[in-house]
Amino acid sequence: MLLTSQYCRFFLTGMMLILGVLLTGCGIANWMGGDTVTLWANKYEFVRIQPQGDGPGRPPPPNQQPVAIAPGQISGALRLLLVRAKPGEEPQPLFSEAILKKLGSYISQGLAEAGPRQDVTFAIEDWYKGEGLFGITGNKVVSARVFYTDNRLNIIFGSVLRDGPMAAGHAEMTARNPDPRINPFIPGRRAGSIKSSAMLSAPPGSGVFKQAGGRRNDWLVFTDQALVARGPVSRADRRSAATTEIQDLRREVQALRQQMGAPGSAPPVGYAPPPATAYPSPYPPGYAQPGYRPPGYPPPGYVQPGYPRTAYPYTTPYPPGYPRAVQPPPANQSRSAPRSTSQDETARRITMLDALRQKGLISQDEYDRKRQAILDGL
Repeated sequence: MLLTSQYCRFFLTGMMLILGVLLTGCGIANWMGGDTVTLWANKYEFVRIQPQGDGPGRPPPPNQQPVAIAPGQISGALRLLLVRAKPGEEPQPLFSEAILKKLGSYISQGLAEAGPRQDVTFAIEDWYKGEGLFGITGNKVVSARVFYTDNRLNIIFGSVLRDGPMAAGHAEMTARNPDPRINPFIPGRRAGSIKSSAMLSAPPGSGVFKQAGGRRNDWLVFTDQALVARGPVSRADRRSAATTEIQDLRREVQALRQQMGAPGSAPPVGYAPPPATAYPSPYPPGYAQPGYRPPGYPPPGYVQPGYPRTAYPYTTPYPPGYPRAVQPPPANQSRSAPRSTSQDETARRITMLDALRQKGLISQDEYDRKRQAILDGL
């Protein structure tokens, strides 16, 4: 009886160890991007953690994850997203308040649990009544891929107000189709964009930019300026977004450098240096100016009057060993001029760094490190 009891304990302990190893292995594989974790689902809607790869090809660089971003910050950034059908039309919010609350909570959770080789993806449906939204009515889908890299939140959209499967009439077939042109629930892809009739916009100066390069309208970057808890976008900000496009992050930095007069910055677009002016000589050809000595004058062996046996050109009027007096610097030249120039350059660089931080183009950690490096160079 005692032997049987000990055998049972050993058996149970071994099974628990095996189960623990399996669970730990699954957790590691999940963190490294091996599995998909569903955070929330409702029929065809979902919020998931899934591997980075969205197709064949070279794998993308790892993300800066896990990362802690509060749900209110996520919702505040998503509130900045507006949608319109054509340029000049007043855009409307992309998400309703109920959707914002749901996405803010689950995206925040996903970014905190995702590993460097994972993204947070979502597909969400909402019913639009067409009030102020260029006549859009019906069940529409928004899908996207979310990840944090280069100290910024990135969102790649797949569908932007595309017809949901209820409107398409073949829900099950549509939701399982791997073709992103047919299935509106497939999130955005790094490999390429999905054509959409709706146009995304955001209030100018809000910290929302196109991905560096500006070639894609579906890949947006959110700086620290955008990741702030806020209320709905005002009517005035929506109107200002109607006449502007989301700016490219790289161009924004270049424009700021030009504005600050950074050395080596590119000249403004269309700039051309003034043409060189050729001034004609006021003298006729062959004219010799009074006192002018042509090349080769004086001839070799010339002896200057008053200095017997001193051949031209002479080297010095002082005899060998004669001590020379040290000439003082000119009165208008200050010894502290290089230091003043260095201080001016340091002040200019710190001013530019402050402007980058205020616009949210660099993080607080980047600001502190670069500012300390500038001060250390004094």
